[in-house]
Amino acid sequence: VLALSFGVYGLMHKTAALGALEGLTLETLILAPLAAGGLLWWSQDGSMAGQTAVDWAWLIGTGPVTAGTLLLFAAGARR
Repeated sequence: VLALSFGVYGLMHKTAALGALEGLTLETLILAPLAAGGLLWWSQDGSMAGQTAVDWAWLIGTGPVTAGTLLLFAAGARR
C-alpha cells in the first residue's frame, strides 16, 4: 500500500503542470482541513492531553522538516 501510494504521488507530481512550490501549496490547502479536523477530534476525547512541552516541540518541529522534504521531492520529480 505504501509503495503504491508513493508511486501514484510521484506520478501525479511528474505529470502536473504546477511547480514544486505551487504543488505543495495545493496539497497543503487540500489536506489542512482534514488535519485540523483530526486534531479537533483527538483533542475532544482527551488523546492529546498529558503531552509534555518537549513532545509538542517535536511535533511542531516536524512540520518544517516535512515541508522541506516534500518541496525537494516535488522539485526532483519534475526533472
